[in-house]
Amino acid sequence: MKCESSANRANAALSTGPRSEAGKARVSLNALRHGLFARDVVLPGEDRAAYDGTLAEFTAEYLPKGRYEQALVARLADIWWRLGRAAAIEAGLLSPDWEGGPDGLPRIDAGPLVDTFRVALDNAGTLDMLGRHEARLARAFDTTARLLEHRQRQRREQARKRPEK
Repeated sequence: MKCESSANRANAALSTGPRSEAGKARVSLNALRHGLFARDVVLPGEDRAAYDGTLAEFTAEYLPKGRYEQALVARLADIWWRLGRAAAIEAGLLSPDWEGGPDGLPRIDAGPLVDTFRVALDNAGTLDMLGRHEARLARAFDTTARLLEHRQRQRREQARKRPEK
């Protein structure tokens, strides 16, 4: 067993990975399957300004006060963006000439992600899996919206009960 481990380490030492910028960019997304639960909300190739606009719209709608409400609003925008990505992937899988998101969701170019999913289409559960992820995001959105609305209702009630100075 020790011999195999030594051989593995020796082989790993010979691996230098990609050297070109294009190769490095390509392998940086190796672990990315669909991006619905990626650490970064805006993936390479997506429009950061469009995401910032989505966040600004949610902020203008909910007018958060304090760190907790701001975090909930940011979470709503993040989930909304990911739901748009899911819709873009699904539409891209079902219609290769599709060019935008459904009304009300951000328009996201999911080209590379669609290609990843298209390869997996041979597996019968691909669309089912995408649907489960989408449902999980929708539940998270609803839960977050309810938390935010509850928090804001509490804040308004407390403000109403406070005596004016």
